[in-house]
Amino acid sequence: MGARSAYDLGDEERRELAAWIESNAPHLPPVVRDFHALHLPYLLSTEASLRKRLDAALRELRRALRLTPSSERRGRSSAAGGGLPPPQPKSEESLRALLERQIARGDELAEWHRDLRKRHKEHVKRLKKELEKMSTESSDGTANRPTPELPKLEDYELTDEDRTESKRAGAVFAEHLRQGDGPDPAMKSAAETLMPSGAVLETTEQETILAETPPELAEARVLKTLNDSRVRYDFSVAVTRIELDVEKKIVVDDDGERHVIVASTRDIGPARYGVTWEALATLAILVGQFAMPFNRLAVMFSTDTKRFTASAFSRMVRYVAMRFVPIYLELLEQLGNAEVLRGDDTSCRVLEVTRHRDRTEQATAPKEPPAKESPAREPPPWAAYATPRAAEESARRCEAARRARIQRREAGDRGAKRTPEEEPTLGVLIGRKLRFESPRRNGDGSKVAMHTTVISGRSVPNDPSSCSIVATSEAAATCSTRS
Repeated sequence: MGARSAYDLGDEERRELAAWIESNAPHLPPVVRDFHALHLPYLLSTEASLRKRLDAALRELRRALRLTPSSERRGRSSAAGGGLPPPQPKSEESLRALLERQIARGDELAEWHRDLRKRHKEHVKRLKKELEKMSTESSDGTANRPTPELPKLEDYELTDEDRTESKRAGAVFAEHLRQGDGPDPAMKSAAETLMPSGAVLETTEQETILAETPPELAEARVLKTLNDSRVRYDFSVAVTRIELDVEKKIVVDDDGERHVIVASTRDIGPARYGVTWEALATLAILVGQFAMPFNRLAVMFSTDTKRFTASAFSRMVRYVAMRFVPIYLELLEQLGNAEVLRGDDTSCRVLEVTRHRDRTEQATAPKEPPAKESPAREPPPWAAYATPRAAEESARRCEAARRARIQRREAGDRGAKRTPEEEPTLGVLIGRKLRFESPRRNGDGSKVAMHTTVISGRSVPNDPSSCSIVATSEAAATCSTRS
């Protein structure tokens, strides 16, 4: 039976229907009478207002069926059941039944895929046999025979042995899944990255915005007040000046000797540095993880009353890096237990090293007339930590200078102050364990190429969280670690 064709009612026909509804309305049930009354407005309307009256009737019918158009909804309207009440939490029995149904469905699909795989393998075998026949016939000169009918995938029927083997393989696979607790840890990849996202601290503030009544509605009566929740994100670079009122007390003991007691600021920031611990952490993240240059950071954080310099930020990052040296060396020790190591070398350029090369080449270049005595070769900037032996000797000199200052201080020399020669550099601390210069294979001195090396590996093969990524540079004293 074919579909019925649409039929448009004329004005006379609509009026006849409206007259029938009005004449028979008293004899109809209330529900039917209300339903027919909904159609009277567009049945009695003229041709000009017919579409408007019909849309109004359809809108009322949709509302009665709880079908709200997306244009009349507030909020997102993509979900089909958005207006329905939230479902009740499922009980333990229903959740168990759901899991059992999913397991049964998964077994059924797995068996179907194994059968399909078997059919495809048998189909490929038959096609290969036909291809071999075609090659043999071409060589024999019998290639003019009629084209044979190629085998189809549906022609192969699984035997009982094949179905039994598929069920057995599925049962073994399911048993392996039940015995395990998720995927094999050795096959999981480490989620650690060199520059992770979400490294900032998020704070939430609440602001109340009041609705202003326009002058033309000043005398209107407020029926109801609603609050609409909206979100705005604000991010800015701000420098906070913290003024510390440090208390000092002068006390006198029983012997009459005076002592000065000063409150400690170690909880706010390190000694002899005008920044907080949070500032040092932020600076280490910007430089170590996101490779921000010191000069740009100095310009960005400087204000009208406080000017930062690249050298000051460099000393702050060095202060942080000195505290991380034990962790850095421990990561290298752990990488020694890794079964597989991954490395990457990238050439780099350091201005201090490049200038030293230029000066060395100029000093050793032949001159006219030749000099009677060759000038003494200038030591490289990394001479203090070129080898572990040189780094140990440099550390010994620093310790000797520190002890000499302490002895002078105890002897009454008030001018004996701490000097940079007392503190070993980062290169010396790391050079005691790592060789900065690598000798050439032919024994003709050390290598001159400068590289930044990144080494990664797992100290525990089956534990992805043991993955360590250590980056070190052969031409710079600063190193960064991620683990």
